[in-house]
Amino acid sequence: MGPIPGEARRSRLASNGDRPVFEVANRTYDWSDVVLAAILWASWQTLAGETREGLACVLWLDQLGLELSADEVQAEAKAFRSERNLYSADELSDGLPDGR
Repeated sequence: MGPIPGEARRSRLASNGDRPVFEVANRTYDWSDVVLAAILWASWQTLAGETREGLACVLWLDQLGLELSADEVQAEAKAFRSERNLYSADELSDGLPDGR
């Protein structure tokens, strides 16, 4: 799968980009702000590379006829976040007063 053409990428970001993520000093930041910051801070290329690696691993498992259970995936995701002091979107939403 090649890169997403520019217009389709902008369209996809526009459809999801307006979801509020956090607020600082009375300014609300959404997903498009987060993506733009990642691009400007040169973190986007790292994320894109790690995503390609992950997708390659999924394809490799599929070719071998192997599959991870949903429980295995969730356990690994939780361990990954825990090791890095990260929170899932659900964990963050649960802590917001209006349940965003």
